[in-house]
Amino acid sequence: MKNAPHENRSALVGCLVAALLAVNLGCSFEPSADLAQPEQPLVQQELFDRAFQVVSAIDYLPFDYIVDGCYARSLYMSMELASQQIESNSIYAFSRNKDHLLQVGEQQWSFHVTPMLMVESASARLESMVMDPALSDQPLTAAQWLSAMGRTKPEYVASASGKTIDVSPRMVVVPGSTYSLFQVFFDLGHLNQDIPSFAKLPPFRTRDIKSACSVMAHNIDKELLQGSIDQATADYKRKRLLDRTRSMVQALDNLDKLERQAWFIPLPYHVKECLEAATPRDRSPKPPVLSFAG
Repeated sequence: MKNAPHENRSALVGCLVAALLAVNLGCSFEPSADLAQPEQPLVQQELFDRAFQVVSAIDYLPFDYIVDGCYARSLYMSMELASQQIESNSIYAFSRNKDHLLQVGEQQWSFHVTPMLMVESASARLESMVMDPALSDQPLTAAQWLSAMGRTKPEYVASASGKTIDVSPRMVVVPGSTYSLFQVFFDLGHLNQDIPSFAKLPPFRTRDIKSACSVMAHNIDKELLQGSIDQATADYKRKRLLDRTRSMVQALDNLDKLERQAWFIPLPYHVKECLEAATPRDRSPKPPVLSFAG
C-alpha cells in the first residue's frame, strides 16, 4: 500500500493543520448538523441540478490524477460555477492522524476538498450535496462522500488505554473561492458558514488562480505519464485549461468577483502560460453619456 501522498503538499503543513484543527475547530462542521442560519433561502434542487451539470461538463481538469491537486480542482470547479453566477462552498475532510487516513483504492490522503452546496430537499430537509468527479460521476451527500474515501462519521476505536475515541475525519466548510489552507483556518468570518447567495460569495484571487492553473497544468502532464490519457487528449486539456482560465477570469472580473493582487512572486512550479491566462485585461472605460440637455 502506498504511503500517504502530499495532498497537503508537505508533512509540515499536515502538522500545522492538525494543530489548527485542535485549537480552532472545536465546533467543526458535521454533515448532519445545520450550518449557521442562511440569510436567504437555501439552494433549491433545480439550481443544484444546474450546478452539477456545469461541473459534469468540465472536460479539461485532470480528474484521473488523484495523487494530489484536489485544492486546485476544487477552485476551478467553483470558478466554473461562479462564472454562471452560482455560489458554492468548499467542503474539507481532514484525517485526524496517520493511522486513519482517507483512502480511495491504494491512494491515501491526509485531506480532501471539493465543492458543496447546501440543498433544501422536497421534504424541506437540509442536505449537504457534494460534487466530486474525481470520486463519482453522480452527486453525493457528505456521508456518501466520506464513504467513498473509506470513512464514516462518527467512527470510534478503542485507544491503548481502553478509552473510546472518535477517529472520524474533521469536516470544515468554507467559501468556494477559498484556496490556501491559511485562508481556510484564518478567515474566521466564513468558517463553517454556508454561502447563502452568489452576492455573498467572496471574490476569487488572481494569485490563487495562477497557482491553481499551474498545478492543473502539471497534473495534466502527470495524467499523461500514468497512462490515463493520450498525447492528443493532454494537448487538448492544456489548451482548454488556458482558454477557460482566460474566459473565467474576465467573467469573474466583470461580475466583481475577482480580487487583483498588486504583488505576486512567481515560484518555480508556476507555468508561464498560466500566469498570463490568469491576468485580467484592463477594463475598457465606459463611454461618456451623451446629453442634449443644457
